[in-house]
Amino acid sequence: MRKASNCITRQAHTWNHQGQRKRGRPKNTLRRDRHEKNKQELDGTRKEGSEQNLSQAENEMGRFLKQYSLEDKTQAGKIMSAVGKALSSSAQQRLTLLSPLDRVHQEVKTFRQQAISDTTNTVKIMEQGRTEYRGALLWMKNVSEELDPDTYKQLEKFRCVQAQVRKAKASFDRLKVDSMQKIDLLAASRCNMLSHVLVGYQNTLLTFLEKTSQ
Repeated sequence: MRKASNCITRQAHTWNHQGQRKRGRPKNTLRRDRHEKNKQELDGTRKEGSEQNLSQAENEMGRFLKQYSLEDKTQAGKIMSAVGKALSSSAQQRLTLLSPLDRVHQEVKTFRQQAISDTTNTVKIMEQGRTEYRGALLWMKNVSEELDPDTYKQLEKFRCVQAQVRKAKASFDRLKVDSMQKIDLLAASRCNMLSHVLVGYQNTLLTFLEKTSQ
């Protein structure tokens, strides 16, 4: 059954300055606005929580062990206290890994969106030029099979087709060289990007391992 026309979920949530609703179903209803807002908040919470999930788990486990070690006066309590302090310290040190990891993520994302996309477009243009060159070759083949040397018009047509084939071949060769250069540049830039970005993460990771292993 359809909802009533005065139902709140069918009415536009934003003000219409004309004073009248347009015909048809409204694009922005109260339910849709709330759904989109909740979805954005949930996505942001998931992203933030996924980055600190492991650190929070270690910190909570460390607090749990330290809390219950106060009630246990035996050797096991001392061990729980030591392990709890180690986990809490590890959780604090693990937070320092978030910044270099986020930088690596941003650099790789930018590399994919710009360098890889540009190389992909160049390769697609080269493939289109190759298709045009093959089409021109087939066209010249068909014209040459029907060519009569005694007919001036057919000879002129064959010369025009030859010129088109030369033009298509020159364009394809140029695009092929551009694609090869882009691919070589992409490989070199990827190595440079990873070697430059991973240095900071490697140093931070080594510092983290040294401090947590003590």
